[in-house]
Amino acid sequence: ATRCTGGLYCKAQRKQTLLHFAGRRAMDIEGLGDKSVEQLVDEGLVSSPADLYALKFDDIVDLEGFAELSSNKLLSAIEDSKQPSLARFIYALGIPDVGEETAKVLARSLGSLERVQQALPQVLTYLPDVGLEVAHEIHSFFEDAHNQQVIEELLKHGLQIQDQGELGAEFSASTTLGGFLDKLHIPSVGPGGAQKLADKFGSLEAVMNADWLDMRQALPEKQANSVREFFAVEENRQRSLTAEAQLADFGMHWQSEKKVVEGLPLAGQTWVLTGSLELMSRDIAKDKLESLGAKVAGSVSAKTHCVVAGPGAGSKLTKANELGLKVLDEEAFVVFLSKHGITV
Repeated sequence: ATRCTGGLYCKAQRKQTLLHFAGRRAMDIEGLGDKSVEQLVDEGLVSSPADLYALKFDDIVDLEGFAELSSNKLLSAIEDSKQPSLARFIYALGIPDVGEETAKVLARSLGSLERVQQALPQVLTYLPDVGLEVAHEIHSFFEDAHNQQVIEELLKHGLQIQDQGELGAEFSASTTLGGFLDKLHIPSVGPGGAQKLADKFGSLEAVMNADWLDMRQALPEKQANSVREFFAVEENRQRSLTAEAQLADFGMHWQSEKKVVEGLPLAGQTWVLTGSLELMSRDIAKDKLESLGAKVAGSVSAKTHCVVAGPGAGSKLTKANELGLKVLDEEAFVVFLSKHGITV
């Protein structure tokens, strides 16, 4: 099969793109299933995710299976999806090779949609579990003019992405010159050689402009030659300088001011959700706990820090009580979240 490169505008995969975007783990638009999407696309009402937010009652009420009630329900569900977490929004975009976990890494590490959109492949590879291939997929997706247009339209339609802020503190000033030179993949120069260059020259500019004698003091002849040849290519020079400039802009550069890493308040804690929640879905509750650093598990054990129990909680609540664990009902959970600056 030919791979679609049309991103959010791909005609061949338009229906799949919309279904993924609206899915429970993504924007969670209830009522937007296979049949609804098929009709909306076939009738020319929707060609990209942004079009969903422009739908009016009169557009859909006469479609098959859309009576007044279901039309209002769908429009309400679309409206309710307008405040996604950054991680959910990234996942909803359907970037190739970016699943839920990678979306969470991007959101947690880079902290804003703007930085995720701008990030160069070399900068993305500093993030956990993001290899060069995935980094190129992410960068290519956001470079695509059609995808940029859809994201712009989504924001114009009133999407307000939550949980945006600073770069993850653990990434501030997290790079080294040696590590950066190693990531340039200069032929014949491995991590050891890259570190020798860093120790000898102290800056990217000095490495790029080093004369032959200085270069030979740092490296054997073959490697020294390779470095000089690499930086003799203007494209390599520009790519290196642009990546270094972005590290500085993001605050990740080795000369950036190091922020104190403040531990997330629930780091190291395991929480369990049980029963039905009425003020938010279980997925949303999980997102909020994870944003505070908690791990959300599916079963209760002596290592569980707290159980959030909604109506209909069964064996998990019984076990929590037997083990003497802390239990919060939904109301107490909402109060707990608000104390940590999270609103529902």
